[in-house]
Amino acid sequence: MTDYILLTNLETGIFLIAILLLAVQYHSFGYDIKKIIFWCIILMPFIYFSVNMVTEIVTADEAKYELRFTNVKNIKNLDLPLKLIYEYKFSQFTLGTLFLMIPDQIKNIMSRAAVWKVYKTAHYFIFYGLSLLVMRVWHYWIFDENGIRRRIGENGILITLIGLPLSCLLIKVVNYDAGSTYPAVLGVSLIWAAYRSEDERKAVIGTICTAVGVMDKWTALPYWCICVILYSYMAIRRKEKWKDKIIYTACTVSISYIAALLLSYFYLLYASIQQDGLCTDINWGNVTFSFEHTVRAIITGNINIDYINADAYSGDAVWYIFILFGLLIACTLFLELVMSLWKKHRISVNMVLGYFQKSCLVFGIIGGVICAYVFSCHISPYLAIEPGYYISADGLDGWTYHYGARTFIGHFIAKLCYMCATVICNYPSAVLCMLALSAGLALKHGQDDRMTVCNLVYTSGIALLALYVMAGLPSDARYYSYPILIIVLSSIYTCYLYYHGTKMKNIFALSLTILWILEMLLYVPNIKAFSPIWVMRDRSFNESVRKGEWYAGEVMFWGENVALAGRKIKNIVDLNDDISYSDVTIYNDYGNIWIENPGFSFKELGDYDGSGLDEKTFIVLNKFALFRKDVPLFLESVDPMDTISYKGEIGAWIYRGDQLKEYEEYFFQEQRNRE
Repeated sequence: MTDYILLTNLETGIFLIAILLLAVQYHSFGYDIKKIIFWCIILMPFIYFSVNMVTEIVTADEAKYELRFTNVKNIKNLDLPLKLIYEYKFSQFTLGTLFLMIPDQIKNIMSRAAVWKVYKTAHYFIFYGLSLLVMRVWHYWIFDENGIRRRIGENGILITLIGLPLSCLLIKVVNYDAGSTYPAVLGVSLIWAAYRSEDERKAVIGTICTAVGVMDKWTALPYWCICVILYSYMAIRRKEKWKDKIIYTACTVSISYIAALLLSYFYLLYASIQQDGLCTDINWGNVTFSFEHTVRAIITGNINIDYINADAYSGDAVWYIFILFGLLIACTLFLELVMSLWKKHRISVNMVLGYFQKSCLVFGIIGGVICAYVFSCHISPYLAIEPGYYISADGLDGWTYHYGARTFIGHFIAKLCYMCATVICNYPSAVLCMLALSAGLALKHGQDDRMTVCNLVYTSGIALLALYVMAGLPSDARYYSYPILIIVLSSIYTCYLYYHGTKMKNIFALSLTILWILEMLLYVPNIKAFSPIWVMRDRSFNESVRKGEWYAGEVMFWGENVALAGRKIKNIVDLNDDISYSDVTIYNDYGNIWIENPGFSFKELGDYDGSGLDEKTFIVLNKFALFRKDVPLFLESVDPMDTISYKGEIGAWIYRGDQLKEYEEYFFQEQRNRE
């Protein structure tokens, strides 16, 4: 960890600007100078976590898109142009606009490293800015009381959006995860604000914000559906006649859908101007794609997109839009029916929802902790499904996810348990304490009408997790980003309402914050790897690789291992006067881009050319890549020069070439496997 503590000069600048923007926000909230200084100090560690190595690391998903959005006019001459018409419309094209604004004479003299730094810095501030905007929504329209409770609540919102392990990943990695999740959180916050202020205009804006996220990634459609249903329910809940309810529901869903499709069309129109004409015509298929393909995937059972022939099936998109249109109306009316019946029979809506949600939360916390040790996810073809066991249909990109179960019921239960473990292992221990506290408070004060919208939003997050399990979505925290964030935000609101401040309670809140910071410090730089302190494995587990098997909370690198290992190797080279940076070749089995590379030659493991393994050659092996193959014998028989590990668990092994001379055949085999 100590190799990665210090910020670069650029990251220090980003950190200071982020603090300055936060101070300006505090000033606009009416904080006096003492409160501004105090809360800036409290937030500094979380901003540090979100900034550390942001301009150094490049993860697996980032490399293939950067060139297409730092020079958008050239997209048509590169691969994947059609895919970019159908996805990545928000975050990437927004970044593309920035690079269009940079004068050509400046771009022409910018190095590749400089381009990457601008690209990553811009992405950071886009989503840091969205986080500040969400904080403003909560300050002005959701929290309705001045004082320490409000300040704790609104700063808790910001800490969640930049300081959760998942949030650090989203804000640092330039791909669709942040672009789909943060607009959704802003949209739901605006819906929440609309309920609190009885202002439907905020709800309309909320659905449009969430639609922006759907255009970045079509799998975010459920976020938009949740916003549309909550907006429609708000519009009809005070209508007396069911005829009026149906009409108003149809109107609100229509407004939301038309606004979303118009937004998609105008974004494509803007992209066409950006790129001096798109690689294909703007048509019904690419305008509606993000808002119908999820329904298509559910009905057909095929989530893959044939981008080359996408226009061929765009004609039937209208049917899937009408299907979703009908489902949104039906879900809204069903919600209204259930709520009305409960009220009619004098059943407390909030008590019922509170018991359901908090039961799920308690089960999730206890079950997740147990399941983190008991259940593992098996991935075929690396760990095959044995004859006589349930043939799983869950998978993605050629992988099949299974759990060694003999029946469908056993498979589903194991999948549910593993999902709980995945979610719980992404929360710092301090957050788990807060979630447990909020569950108790909600049950004690279940009759309070102020909890209605909180309960609805909370329920949406739990329902979405259940749908993800049924759909067989890969069990990774970034796929669960909306529920993970929304559960914490809802818990913060519950604590805000009922956890009235006393000196001892404020000390308790500060203690949880310190615990959160200390736990996050164990995983600096905070990117993909995290597990709470209660996840402790034995030495055998920590130093080994299980082929085709993964546990929740296990250390995973997503390509950042290149930069992490690069720093360690640079320290070694700096101590050796006989080796210059240009002499060093580093073979990686997962990723090969380090933005701050001082001159090393990075190559993929499969590119080994037989030039020899010596003291100027280094090999970096990532556990996330190794679990897909037969683990090399030398991993146990040869002590690595260094490792990248957290809490004793190794995520990557670093060898010097001359350590592995007798295993050179392994590297030739990697080359043959690649060919």
